Amino acid sequence: MPIKTTAVDYSYRYLNRYPKTELELKLQLYKKRYTEQEIETAITHMKKAKLIDDENFCKLYIQSEAVKKGKPTFIIKGKLREKWIEKDIINKYISEKENEIKTGISNKLIKEMEKLKKRGDIGFDIIQKLNRRWYTIWEIKRAINIRDKRE
Repeated sequence: MPIKTTAVDYSYRYLNRYPKTELELKLQLYKKRYTEQEIETAITHMKKAKLIDDENFCKLYIQSEAVKKGKPTFIIKGKLREKWIEKDIINKYISEKENEIKTGISNKLIKEMEKLKKRGDIGFDIIQKLNRRWYTIWEIKRAINIRDKRE
Protein backbone atom coordinates (compact mmCIF):
# COMPACT_ATOMS: atom_id res chain seq x y z
CA MET A 1 0.00 0.00 0.00
CA PRO A 2 1.51 3.38 -1.01
CA ILE A 3 2.39 5.86 1.71
CA LYS A 4 0.21 8.96 1.65
CA THR A 5 2.26 12.16 1.30
CA THR A 6 1.57 15.03 3.68
CA ALA A 7 -0.67 17.87 2.57
CA VAL A 8 2.31 20.23 2.69
CA ASP A 9 4.42 17.99 0.43
CA TYR A 10 1.53 17.53 -1.98
CA SER A 11 0.95 21.31 -2.02
CA TYR A 12 4.56 21.96 -2.98
CA ARG A 13 4.28 19.55 -5.89
CA TYR A 14 0.89 20.89 -6.95
CA LEU A 15 2.02 24.53 -6.87
CA ASN A 16 5.26 23.69 -8.66
CA ARG A 17 3.38 23.11 -11.92
CA TYR A 18 1.40 26.36 -12.08
CA PRO A 19 0.59 29.12 -9.61
CA LYS A 20 -2.79 28.65 -7.94
CA THR A 21 -5.12 30.65 -5.74
CA GLU A 22 -5.71 29.72 -2.13
CA LEU A 23 -9.13 28.29 -2.90
CA GLU A 24 -7.85 26.24 -5.84
CA LEU A 25 -5.27 24.65 -3.56
CA LYS A 26 -7.85 24.02 -0.84
CA LEU A 27 -10.21 22.35 -3.30
CA GLN A 28 -7.44 20.15 -4.64
CA LEU A 29 -6.47 19.10 -1.12
CA TYR A 30 -10.12 18.27 -0.35
CA LYS A 31 -10.24 16.16 -3.52
CA LYS A 32 -7.18 14.28 -2.26
CA ARG A 33 -9.08 13.66 1.01
CA TYR A 34 -6.81 15.47 3.40
CA THR A 35 -8.35 16.44 6.75
CA GLU A 36 -9.41 19.98 7.57
CA GLN A 37 -6.46 20.34 9.96
CA GLU A 38 -3.95 19.06 7.36
CA ILE A 39 -5.38 21.48 4.79
CA GLU A 40 -5.17 24.47 7.13
CA THR A 41 -1.59 23.54 8.04
CA ALA A 42 -0.66 23.29 4.35
CA ILE A 43 -2.35 26.60 3.50
CA THR A 44 -0.61 28.37 6.37
CA HIS A 45 2.72 26.88 5.34
CA MET A 46 2.25 27.90 1.68
CA LYS A 47 1.31 31.45 2.70
CA LYS A 48 4.39 31.77 4.88
CA ALA A 49 6.51 30.49 1.99
CA LYS A 50 4.69 33.04 -0.24
CA LEU A 51 3.65 30.30 -2.65
CA ILE A 52 0.00 31.28 -2.50
CA ASP A 53 -0.99 34.92 -2.54
CA ASP A 54 -4.24 35.76 -4.30
CA GLU A 55 -3.33 39.41 -4.87
CA ASN A 56 0.02 38.53 -6.40
CA PHE A 57 -1.65 35.80 -8.49
CA CYS A 58 -4.15 38.36 -9.78
CA LYS A 59 -1.42 40.87 -10.63
CA LEU A 60 0.66 38.27 -12.48
CA TYR A 61 -2.38 36.88 -14.32
CA ILE A 62 -3.39 40.34 -15.54
CA GLN A 63 0.20 41.05 -16.61
CA SER A 64 0.40 37.78 -18.51
CA GLU A 65 -3.03 37.60 -20.11
CA ALA A 66 -4.08 41.21 -20.64
CA VAL A 67 -0.84 43.15 -20.97
CA LYS A 68 1.33 40.62 -22.83
CA LYS A 69 -1.28 38.56 -24.68
CA GLY A 70 -3.83 41.34 -25.20
CA LYS A 71 -6.89 39.38 -24.07
CA PRO A 72 -10.08 41.36 -23.40
CA THR A 73 -10.53 42.54 -19.81
CA PHE A 74 -14.02 41.03 -19.77
CA ILE A 75 -12.50 37.58 -20.28
CA ILE A 76 -9.71 38.22 -17.76
CA LYS A 77 -12.20 39.30 -15.09
CA GLY A 78 -14.29 36.20 -15.71
CA LYS A 79 -11.31 33.85 -15.46
CA LEU A 80 -10.15 35.47 -12.24
CA ARG A 81 -13.65 35.24 -10.75
CA GLU A 82 -13.66 31.52 -11.67
CA LYS A 83 -10.50 31.25 -9.58
CA TRP A 84 -12.34 32.93 -6.67
CA ILE A 85 -10.38 36.18 -6.72
CA GLU A 86 -12.42 38.97 -5.14
CA LYS A 87 -13.83 41.65 -7.46
CA ASP A 88 -12.15 44.43 -5.48
CA ILE A 89 -8.72 42.88 -5.98
CA ILE A 90 -9.37 42.35 -9.70
CA ASN A 91 -10.57 45.91 -10.22
CA LYS A 92 -7.64 47.30 -8.24
CA TYR A 93 -5.02 45.65 -10.44
CA ILE A 94 -6.89 46.28 -13.68
CA SER A 95 -7.05 49.97 -12.74
CA GLU A 96 -3.33 50.02 -11.88
CA LYS A 97 -2.40 48.47 -15.24
CA GLU A 98 -5.04 50.28 -17.31
CA ASN A 99 -2.65 51.97 -19.76
CA GLU A 100 -0.52 48.85 -20.20
CA ILE A 101 -3.66 46.76 -20.76
CA LYS A 102 -4.92 49.20 -23.40
CA THR A 103 -1.56 49.02 -25.19
CA GLY A 104 -1.50 45.21 -25.01
CA ILE A 105 -5.05 44.93 -26.34
CA SER A 106 -4.36 47.42 -29.14
CA ASN A 107 -1.25 45.52 -30.22
CA LYS A 108 -3.16 42.23 -30.21
CA LEU A 109 -6.03 43.75 -32.20
CA ILE A 110 -3.67 45.22 -34.79
CA LYS A 111 -2.13 41.76 -35.31
CA GLU A 112 -5.58 40.17 -35.54
CA MET A 113 -6.73 42.79 -38.06
CA GLU A 114 -3.72 42.04 -40.25
CA LYS A 115 -4.42 38.30 -40.10
CA LEU A 116 -8.06 38.84 -41.03
CA LYS A 117 -7.08 41.15 -43.90
CA LYS A 118 -4.73 38.48 -45.28
CA ARG A 119 -7.63 36.01 -45.21
CA GLY A 120 -9.64 38.39 -47.35
CA ASP A 121 -11.89 39.97 -44.72
CA ILE A 122 -12.52 43.68 -45.04
CA GLY A 123 -13.90 46.61 -43.04
CA PHE A 124 -17.00 45.84 -41.05
CA ASP A 125 -16.47 42.06 -41.25
CA ILE A 126 -13.19 42.48 -39.35
CA ILE A 127 -14.85 44.62 -36.69
CA GLN A 128 -17.67 42.08 -36.26
CA LYS A 129 -15.24 39.17 -35.90
CA LEU A 130 -13.17 41.03 -33.31
CA ASN A 131 -16.30 42.07 -31.45
CA ARG A 132 -17.41 38.41 -31.30
CA ARG A 133 -14.12 37.68 -29.53
CA TRP A 134 -15.28 39.99 -26.68
CA TYR A 135 -13.30 43.07 -27.69
CA THR A 136 -15.32 46.26 -27.24
CA ILE A 137 -15.98 48.67 -30.09
CA TRP A 138 -13.89 51.27 -28.21
CA GLU A 139 -10.90 48.91 -28.02
CA ILE A 140 -11.23 48.12 -31.72
CA LYS A 141 -11.55 51.80 -32.63
CA ARG A 142 -8.46 52.68 -30.55
CA ALA A 143 -6.47 49.92 -32.29
CA ILE A 144 -7.57 51.17 -35.72
CA ASN A 145 -6.47 54.72 -34.81
CA ILE A 146 -3.08 53.50 -33.58
CA ARG A 147 -2.61 51.37 -36.70
CA ASP A 148 -3.52 54.30 -38.97
CA LYS A 149 -1.00 56.57 -37.19
CA ARG A 150 1.73 53.96 -37.69
CA GLU A 151 1.05 53.72 -41.42
